[in-house]
Amino acid sequence: MNTEYNRFSVNAFTAVSDAWGLLSSNYWPFFGVTSILLVAVCCIPAGGLLAPFLTAGIYAMVFRAIRGEKYDLSTAFGEGFKGKSWRVFFAAVITGLPWIPITIMSQMIDGIENAPQENVTSFLIAALIFSAIAMVWSFTCVFWIALIVDKDLSFGEAFGLSARAAWANFPGLVLLYIISGVLLMLGTLAVCLGVLFVYPIMMVAFAFAYRQVFPDTAPPAFGQAPPPPEAYQGVFGQGL
Repeated sequence: MNTEYNRFSVNAFTAVSDAWGLLSSNYWPFFGVTSILLVAVCCIPAGGLLAPFLTAGIYAMVFRAIRGEKYDLSTAFGEGFKGKSWRVFFAAVITGLPWIPITIMSQMIDGIENAPQENVTSFLIAALIFSAIAMVWSFTCVFWIALIVDKDLSFGEAFGLSARAAWANFPGLVLLYIISGVLLMLGTLAVCLGVLFVYPIMMVAFAFAYRQVFPDTAPPAFGQAPPPPEAYQGVFGQGL
């Protein structure tokens, strides 16, 4: 299995542009999957347990689309990551662990407002520290699920490779996070329903960013034409 990766290869604007190019021709399947993901996480008790699998499914759909292969909703609901479910699930759980203290502290804000000033200061410092840890950890794990889906790596191999590749592409990924944050903010301003429409762009953009870092080296299936040059998102042939 080829586990080499490109360094300083993430072009955030290209990733978003390519995401929009894909979605403009086949938007609704991705909209459907990401909408189910958001509703499950926000509205259904324990619905967050579905999030890792839907995220993996979206990656599987994008990877097949880039290669010119057929994909449908069955790709997103298990067929695209068959045999990898437990790795996908635990990768997502471990990625999200540092955010648990942030969630708890956010629920304590109302109670801390009337506390002594020194307690409020300590609370805010702790919140900033935990937030920084959570963001660094999430950044380190950004390619973890995608690597399991795409390269069928073991749990530990995928994590180590995600960490190395993410930090080797720090500038581009940070810019992509910023752009994604702006898109989500604009979606929230649009009566919150706009989030449902911009979230697919954000998720697909990260899948394209992954492919910029890990170009597809697998040969096309027998009898299938190879993907066009633009499918490699401008990184094909670049040195590692």
